[in-house]
Amino acid sequence: MKLRAGGRLAELASRVPFGASVLDVGCDHGAIPIYLAERGAARAVFASDIRPGPLGAARRNAEKRGVADKLGFYLADGVPPDVAALVDTIIISGMGGETIAGILERARKTLEPGVFFILQPQTKLDALLSFLSRESFRDTTLSEVCEGRRKYEIITARR
Repeated sequence: MKLRAGGRLAELASRVPFGASVLDVGCDHGAIPIYLAERGAARAVFASDIRPGPLGAARRNAEKRGVADKLGFYLADGVPPDVAALVDTIIISGMGGETIAGILERARKTLEPGVFFILQPQTKLDALLSFLSRESFRDTTLSEVCEGRRKYEIITARR
C-alpha cells in the first residue's frame, strides 16, 4: 500500500522500529499495517478496531494486496489482551487525546514494560501529554507533520 510521502500515515509508519512486533489500534482501513506487511518492516503486525465495518475493510484491503495472511485482525476496544504480550510497538492515531489516554489506561495491566508508543491525537493534545507525564512514560518526544493545510502532532513514548 502506498502512503502519501511526507503525510501523516507515512510519518507514523516511519517511526516503527525495523523488526518490531506492531499493533495498530483503531486501524480503520488498515493502511499502516498493510504498508508494514508489504515491506517486511515488522516481524509481526496486528490491526484492531472497535467497529466491525472498518476492521472488515482493513481485512479486505489486506486480501486485495496479498498480505492478509501476514496480519492479525482483532475486533476490540483498544489493545486486545491476547495481543498485548506479543507486541513491542503500538500505534494509536486518528482519535482524541482523551480517547488515546483511556485506551492506554485500560491496557496498562496487560502491556509489557518498555513498549514503544507512536501516538497521534486529533484533539486534546494537552490531555494526552498530561496523562503520559502522570503515568511516568519516558523518552517522550513531540513532533509535527503537515499534510496539506493541517498540522498533526506525533508523540513517541515508552512505558
